[in-house]
Amino acid sequence: MKLNKLFAILIMLSTIAVIFAHPASDVKPTFDLSKGSLVITYDHKVKDGGEHFIFDVKILLNKKEIINQKMGKQDSIAGGTVYYKIVDAKVGDKITVVTDCNKGGKKSIVIDVK
Repeated sequence: MKLNKLFAILIMLSTIAVIFAHPASDVKPTFDLSKGSLVITYDHKVKDGGEHFIFDVKILLNKKEIINQKMGKQDSIAGGTVYYKIVDAKVGDKITVVTDCNKGGKKSIVIDVK
């Protein structure tokens, strides 16, 4: 009987965690080839950007991971912006951006270098 109650409590806590978890609602990467600069703005509305935030941003160039940044909070309760220098990108390459919420939920977007 105690095992059933424990199992029920664990399921309930897991469900609550999933309800509050969500990926970034929007990820907007902009790459400037002439400067080799990648600017990523993400929308991730939360009540407390120090407790619930985008904690991991990965950048892949042609499916090869080149950047993995871990963060301890986001800029504001609305989201944030990150900046990277990518000198190896050339016209025709694909840049993939993956954002990951510390409470669960990933969002990825692929852009073509032009």
